[in-house]
Amino acid sequence: MNRLKILALAFSVGALVACGKTEEPKPGVTPPANTPPTVGPGPTPDAGGEPPIPSPPDTPPQPPAETQEAEGLMKQVMDYIKQRKPELAKAALDKLEAMKTKLSPALQEALKKAQAAFAALKAAGG
Repeated sequence: MNRLKILALAFSVGALVACGKTEEPKPGVTPPANTPPTVGPGPTPDAGGEPPIPSPPDTPPQPPAETQEAEGLMKQVMDYIKQRKPELAKAALDKLEAMKTKLSPALQEALKKAQAAFAALKAAGG
C-alpha cells in the first residue's frame, strides 16, 4: 500500500514540476503570439455597432415584388381564360401590359402567349 502512495505522490510532484516548466525559445524561431486562433474575418459592425446577421446560405433569393405580382397576375389571366371569363382576363392583362418594361424576358414571353390565348378566346366568342 505504501508503494501505491509513493507512486501517486511522485506522479503528482512530477506533474506539478512539469506544469511550471517553460521551454527556452530556439534561436532564429519566432515563438507564436498568445492570441486566440481566428477562423476568418468576422462580420463587420454596422453604424450602430452591431454586427450584421447573416442570412442562411440555403435560402433562395426572393424575386422583386413586381415579379411576384406579375406571376400572380399571369396565373389569374390563364385561370380566367380557362374559365371563359374574358372581362376579368382583360383586366389582368391590362395590368401586366402596364408592367411590361419591368418584367423579365421570360415573363414578357409569357405575356405574349397569354395575349394570344386571350385573342383565341375572344375569336371563339368567349
